[in-house]
Amino acid sequence: MTATNNAGRHSATERPHILIVTHDPQLNTFLAEGLLLGGFWTSTVADAIQTLEVFRLRTFDLMLLDASLPGLGALELVRRLRGRSTRTAPSLPRTDVPIVLIAGGLDEIDPAEAALAGATRVIFAPIELDDIVLRLQALLACAGA
Repeated sequence: MTATNNAGRHSATERPHILIVTHDPQLNTFLAEGLLLGGFWTSTVADAIQTLEVFRLRTFDLMLLDASLPGLGALELVRRLRGRSTRTAPSLPRTDVPIVLIAGGLDEIDPAEAALAGATRVIFAPIELDDIVLRLQALLACAGA
């Protein structure tokens, strides 16, 4: 995991901490650098297994998840984090942290299926980084983070 800060939940004077989950190094760098400039701390992981391990160790204010995550897959990861998977082991964490999926299009993910899995929002590309920052700020304001 790559972290720009070791904080978990933040106080009123701290930046929100976003976990970025993507296997694409370019997307990872783009999001991490852009969100840092947008006022967030970021940590990054490259797969679902790392994500589950990280959630056992710390808390985050929001997770930004690549919908095309290979292996376990984005939706199954969301189900496990929400405690909705039929394959979830009892030791897996359950979280109410907002989970925002980034998808290339409707052919990549069905928004209704994502909602049933427990995703908070789906953002479809192409999208400007400034728009992502504004959406995440609004979502965190509504969540009281």
